[in-house]
Amino acid sequence: MSSTKLHIEGGTGRPDAIKSYLDLIDRREYDSANAVMEDAYVEFNLTRPNKTDREVDTKGMLTTLTKLGLVKDDNRQQLTELGEEFIDVIIYNEDAFFALFHLLYSTAYYRNPSSKTGISWSYYQISDAYRRRAPTNFADARQEVIEEVMEKADRMDSPIFDDPGPLSKRSLNSYRRFIEKLDPPVLEDGTFDLRSFAQTELVIGAVDSLYRSDIIFKSLRYGDRLELSEESKEFLSTVLLVHEDDLPELLEHTASMDGRLSIESDYSIRIRLTEGVNIDDLA
Repeated sequence: MSSTKLHIEGGTGRPDAIKSYLDLIDRREYDSANAVMEDAYVEFNLTRPNKTDREVDTKGMLTTLTKLGLVKDDNRQQLTELGEEFIDVIIYNEDAFFALFHLLYSTAYYRNPSSKTGISWSYYQISDAYRRRAPTNFADARQEVIEEVMEKADRMDSPIFDDPGPLSKRSLNSYRRFIEKLDPPVLEDGTFDLRSFAQTELVIGAVDSLYRSDIIFKSLRYGDRLELSEESKEFLSTVLLVHEDDLPELLEHTASMDGRLSIESDYSIRIRLTEGVNIDDLA
């Protein structure tokens, strides 16, 4: 089995470069990533702040897109079926793109545990570590978060984690570039803090991830009622980066907007998702 990489790639401008890249390879045929990016510089005015050149650092970008299942492994200028779903988001619900990319990054491992999706496990664990420390200065907490996530990897009993690659402060800086795109924000003036609200598309997608994952609840099926246990609340709060206390109201709001989700509340809170939710359903 190939070793699992935990390092998150992402230089300055990476989230916008990913969005531009997916958009362009859907509309045109290319034979190289450089050709795609040359068009991206022109059409989307991508730049690196405070740099005299216009090139965005794309090191590792196509590997990330492959591991997350968005481009084909044998031709990284070709979208997969999942990649095509993300194109619908760009076309019909562009404001939700970065929230849904965060959703994919957070949950890919839980939907398909493998050495390829180790970066997703790492992304989720970083979110969880910061969630439990919030509010905190992002930079000041980096080393502590790195050590915690690496210790968790060492304790994992899956062979996927027999030889995990390292995390570094650069990994966390890359992670930061993705969460900086979230709205409402979780990072302001260098402080990481949780929010009370998240986009409806992200909420319904996070609930769907609970139903899809065989790791969290092995026997859960669409249509089953799911009690909001500590485990499910922690998962949802980590993916959504919201306060646990705000989850009931947030889920109620989402249920009022999407008929696939319902919520019951008496002595405990139970949610029910009747059918699967694909990314293009949220476009």
